[in-house]
Amino acid sequence: MNKRTIVALALTPLVALGCTKADTDAMLTGLGNAGLTPAEAECYSGVLAEHLKAKYYNEVAANLLEGEGLSQALNRGRRKYGEEFSEQHSNARNDLAACLR
Repeated sequence: MNKRTIVALALTPLVALGCTKADTDAMLTGLGNAGLTPAEAECYSGVLAEHLKAKYYNEVAANLLEGEGLSQALNRGRRKYGEEFSEQHSNARNDLAACLR
C-alpha cells in the first residue's frame, strides 16, 4: 500500500462520523405519528436538532417511526446512550416544554 492509500483509509471513519446529519423529515413524521400538531412538531424538531447530536436525534426519530410515543422514544434513547444523551436532553427541556404550550 502506498502512503496516500493508508492516509485515505485512516481518515475514512473520521469523515463518516462527521457526515451524520439530523433527519428532520423522519422526526417530523414521527412526531406527527405521536400526536403532535404540525406546529408543535416543527418546534420540537428544531429544539431537538439544536440540542442533540445527530445520531441521538436520528435514534429518537427512528423510535417514533417504529410507533413509540414521544416519552417512550426519548427514554429508549436515554437508556441506549446514557449520560451524554440525558445531559443534552435535559438542556433542551425548557425549550421543549415551550413547544407544547
